[in-house]
Amino acid sequence: PQRARLILQPRHTPARIAHRGGGHDAPENTLAAIRQAAENGATGVELDLEFTADGVPILMHDETVDRTTDGSGSLRDLTFAEVRKFNPAAKHRLWRDYRGEKIPTLREAVLESMHYDLIIYFDVKGHANQVLFAYEMLNSNLLGEKRHVGVLSLSQL
Repeated sequence: PQRARLILQPRHTPARIAHRGGGHDAPENTLAAIRQAAENGATGVELDLEFTADGVPILMHDETVDRTTDGSGSLRDLTFAEVRKFNPAAKHRLWRDYRGEKIPTLREAVLESMHYDLIIYFDVKGHANQVLFAYEMLNSNLLGEKRHVGVLSLSQL
């Protein structure tokens, strides 16, 4: 009960979580979406975590880049350098406002969320070993003693 309360009422108020970082008002799973979520009064962001062919953790909901970007292909076949060239705003209704947006890394998303004091809820659909490694790297190299990231998965890790 206590752990559930921490998720549902962080900071002793009801959680206001922006789905996919706030993908309605900005391209989903981008730094712009995180900023927009904060501006809209969110207390946290739900972000989707996937990995490129060379193992870089990035924000992406799908296993392919086709639905949200101007690129095409499966993440398991694309390196980070290739994915980084795609525009994650290309198919968003407000694409003109986000022309320079890039697909963010996990590290970039965590830093942006911390800047706005947002709680991060990661949706992890697989990649158990990669997720645990990324989680350990974040906790040891980035977050320090006062901050921590939890991993929420609707599938088994």
